[in-house]
Amino acid sequence: MLGAKYRFLQETDSHPMMAVFPIVVTPNGDANKGLGNGGTQIFLPVWIQKTWGDWQSYGGGGYWINKAPDAHNNWYFGWELQKNISDRVTLGGEIFHETIQFPTDTATMGFSLGGVYNLDLHNRLLLSVGRELTDYSAQHKYSSYIAYGLTW
Repeated sequence: MLGAKYRFLQETDSHPMMAVFPIVVTPNGDANKGLGNGGTQIFLPVWIQKTWGDWQSYGGGGYWINKAPDAHNNWYFGWELQKNISDRVTLGGEIFHETIQFPTDTATMGFSLGGVYNLDLHNRLLLSVGRELTDYSAQHKYSSYIAYGLTW
């Protein structure tokens, strides 16, 4: 994955930050084994962010150009609200919606709750759990992850 963020409006007291950050995802792994989707994807999003003290809200949407076999180009939208609980802990929640990518898919809407624990200035742990909200009785889709983040 390769991307670049370009902020064209800096956040002030009266208006939010706005940015675009195109991303290219190259094919990786064998799609027949569930490792990637077999084609290049390009994401063209516009994102907005605003901070009020310990609270921050951000999100937006974008268009996925999907070159995988039998794939459809699709839209993705998401929004997050988070609060800094302390210098080390941030908690938040997000809601998201994605239109159909493949003929066998349905559009999805879901939410996640999560947090970040800053080990120090450059190292952090991330945790997220969530579930799908659309057609939940037929899908039973949950998501979760634990990750390590390194920043410079």
